[in-house]
Amino acid sequence: MTSIKEKLMRSATMGLGGVQDIGGGRFVFDDMDSLLRAKECIATTTFPDFSLDHELYDYITRPKDSGYRSIHFVYKYTKPGSDLDGMRVELQIRTKLQHDWATAVETAELISRSSLKASQGDQAWLDFFKLVSAIFALSEHQPVNASFKDMTEEQYCVRFYEMNNKDKFVEKLRALVGAVSLTEQQSFSGGYVLLVINYDEKKVGIRHFKQDENENANEQYAQIEKNIDRTKAAVVLVAVSDVKELREAYPSYFLNSEEFITALADFQQTCQLKGYIKN
Repeated sequence: MTSIKEKLMRSATMGLGGVQDIGGGRFVFDDMDSLLRAKECIATTTFPDFSLDHELYDYITRPKDSGYRSIHFVYKYTKPGSDLDGMRVELQIRTKLQHDWATAVETAELISRSSLKASQGDQAWLDFFKLVSAIFALSEHQPVNASFKDMTEEQYCVRFYEMNNKDKFVEKLRALVGAVSLTEQQSFSGGYVLLVINYDEKKVGIRHFKQDENENANEQYAQIEKNIDRTKAAVVLVAVSDVKELREAYPSYFLNSEEFITALADFQQTCQLKGYIKN
């Protein structure tokens, strides 16, 4: 629902009938070979009452500027006399690595408090995900965004190291995943969670605020943010309702997030072994 509302707000004249993914499904495959076989199978299959409403959206061959990679089939349902006649549905297929990237973008929106998925908000986060998308694309032997196509492996390593060393993107994601797990174990039913992430000590301080303590939560967030050393710590304020929506959108949220972080850790280790970056 959140995604649908955002799309309607970005295009006030579109209306619900113009939202092509208001209904649909997604298949996630282990690797590109499996995905490409599925793509061929789906493209050559016809479905009763459904017809392709648009040429294939291949965001793997041509990644979006944001770094988003997936393949979309958009179908139109035809059933004269039915209330659903003319409804569009979207079928997405992507690899686990592409899915982990998309999940991480949604997760980072909780931290940046902006719509990264729509290429809006914190530019540092947007640039980070563009770079990671290209790194993942290379590992799958697929095209990268045009702005990265001339970069060497060493340049990818150095840029990733510099960006993450400066803004601690991976550390923030790891801390958020762990904190969300803890808040769910403690059964917080609503309100807000304030996280103070200490990079040096690798610790996360957590405080829960009830729904009616919104003003107090924001005041404490602002006070801590004003006084912390951003090279050593970060503060994040998350609404529990936003976390629940994320879990509903991505049932395997924790697994996806952990796989994303692990993939980047493996990449960084490779960079270190090749001497491109320091330990």
